[in-house]
Amino acid sequence: MGAVLRVTFDNPERRNAIGTEALNGLDRLADRIAEDRGVRAVIVTGAGDRAFTSGFDLRELADFSPEEFMRSHFSHVIEKWARLPVPVIGALNGHCMGGGVHVAVACDIRLSVPGVRFMIPAARFGFVYVPWAIKRIAQTMGTSFAAQLLYLDTELTAEQLTGNGFIHRIVPAEELATAAFDLAEGVAALAPLAVSGMKQLVREEMDEEAVRAAMARCAGSEDVREGLAAMREKRAPKFEGR
Repeated sequence: MGAVLRVTFDNPERRNAIGTEALNGLDRLADRIAEDRGVRAVIVTGAGDRAFTSGFDLRELADFSPEEFMRSHFSHVIEKWARLPVPVIGALNGHCMGGGVHVAVACDIRLSVPGVRFMIPAARFGFVYVPWAIKRIAQTMGTSFAAQLLYLDTELTAEQLTGNGFIHRIVPAEELATAAFDLAEGVAALAPLAVSGMKQLVREEMDEEAVRAAMARCAGSEDVREGLAAMREKRAPKFEGR
């Protein structure tokens, strides 16, 4: 691995969804990056022009029981990436849906092509979204934008998110790769211990006890069962609030 590492979600026919095999690869790669002093910056992007990533592959998710779904290690792996000691630059080549938003907020800085949309459908499926992601979304976008995404079922665009700093810059698609590399190369030239130390101070650590409590509140609910069943059966869910 060189000073600048480029990681690409390469599943364009599934909007760059991340299946179990790819997720395990990301987990191992995070460990390697954390241990490799030669890596100074990482660029994360997606293949094609439709999506950055749509998060965990829903084809696999549909086969999970509610308990297995709540125990999925997708969020743990993405949080590992958020806590890497080196800066992670998100080159958002397309839309960020569901867990793709979590991947985007795990990055330290984000460049985007025009027209990228962000959406999280958790409330449609009846479960509280991953607490790590909720906190990061609120911290990086602000509470108003977080509310729109998480419980007002609103899509946001890259253009809307430039003013609050979530999107560092919007660039034409043909310039995205170069812009991301130039940014990463500049970071790679800085003192790595200083960069790592300040990143750790900027990226607030999560409280593990609060995470477990938030996950437990919805793990066995009827609504999460209904939401997942409706997704599998391709019908509108009927929630009972319990």
